[in-house]
Amino acid sequence: MSAVLKDGILLVNKPAGMTSFDVVYKVRKLLNAEKVGHTGTLDPNATGLLVMLVNKAVKANQFLVHATKEYIAELQLGKHTDTKDIWGKVLAEKEVAYPTEAQIKATFKRFLGPQTQQVPIVSSVRIEGKRLYEYHREETEIELPIREIEIFELELLSTIPTLRFRVVCSSGTYIRSLCEDLAKDWDQLGCLAALIRTKVDEFHVDQAVTLEQIANGGGEIYPVLSALSYKVVQAPSVVDVKNGKLLAIERSDDFISVVDGSTLLAIYRYDEAKGAYACVRGLW
Repeated sequence: MSAVLKDGILLVNKPAGMTSFDVVYKVRKLLNAEKVGHTGTLDPNATGLLVMLVNKAVKANQFLVHATKEYIAELQLGKHTDTKDIWGKVLAEKEVAYPTEAQIKATFKRFLGPQTQQVPIVSSVRIEGKRLYEYHREETEIELPIREIEIFELELLSTIPTLRFRVVCSSGTYIRSLCEDLAKDWDQLGCLAALIRTKVDEFHVDQAVTLEQIANGGGEIYPVLSALSYKVVQAPSVVDVKNGKLLAIERSDDFISVVDGSTLLAIYRYDEAKGAYACVRGLW
């Protein structure tokens, strides 16, 4: 672990059986960090890449949560459960008739692009002040919200006994819901059987470390700047930036990363009314 860079991004390979909050708590203790957060929840039964934000990097969370994700998923046909995965209560079963490879690829092609998706009951989305999984625990019925998502890539990896595939999608996509919807397209019942998150934007699970490795001093901390796609602009005055003053510089992108050398100071957004860039979030 870098002794110099104490604020930044740590890539963790989450094990099965832990919630994302469990990992946050464990990493904070292992690093003796003041603050630790993450840019996107992974279900307890899922494994793979969890992008952690350490100390001051937590302030940048709002700019990192919309990242594109890649997963390797397994779909089990023949069962419909209340949680849309194999760990839920079975609500219905149906004899399996496996689709052909041609049928699968045709369905994958139809599922590419922008679309709507039902949020599963076991998600952490809040409705009327409570998370959906709390309603599930209470066995309280509630209308599940619909979200707009986008599927960029779908690749078939194997078929029997579980259909294994790779998916690249927008943030907010629920793979358990995707599995159920794919099965419906073949007139089948289906649910998620396994899930590994392999990428978040340009970060790959191969770069991630285990909790055991962190405990033994392993793990590289990446600067937040490396995860942002905004144009980098040197601060005309560090004092002015820290005082939240407008930056009257030529407009380029809507958002810019304002830096002092290689140190990220703040995220600015162009304000049409003021004709200048205004500070959205200080990160010092």
